[in-house]
Amino acid sequence: MASITLRVLTAGLLVLMLGNRSDAYSHSCPSGWTYYGGCCYIVIKEKLAWTDAQVACEMIGGDLVKITSSSENYQVGRLVRAAYTSAWIGLNSFEKSGHYRWIKATTDASYTKWDSHSRYQKCVLMKTNYYWDDYSCSSKNNFVCEKMV
Repeated sequence: MASITLRVLTAGLLVLMLGNRSDAYSHSCPSGWTYYGGCCYIVIKEKLAWTDAQVACEMIGGDLVKITSSSENYQVGRLVRAAYTSAWIGLNSFEKSGHYRWIKATTDASYTKWDSHSRYQKCVLMKTNYYWDDYSCSSKNNFVCEKMV
């Protein structure tokens, strides 16, 4: 947690303060977030290790994104591509190597969108081509947070 920068904390506080504002177009998402399918999404352009990214998402009321369908993958991919970056998502293989689960899930992910990958790394990021790659959890990347409306 010590590696989370002041900028992420400040952004998180700003999002929390603006979170009470809503209108018909945002479906009650805070300013800067995008609504889709009952959830709000935001790409955070602050490079953090995977676990620090999850902590940062929790600090603003969410988690790293959990993608459960091709349509959701498309919507999240559009955000990632628009930000011109690869980004951490909430998929990991901490429990058992090669078996990927979403944050706080107890079963393996049923939907995936793998690019060519080795599955030797524990954490997963989405690339700007909408495909996913496993990656070293300690590498620093931007990330996508999700929270329920």
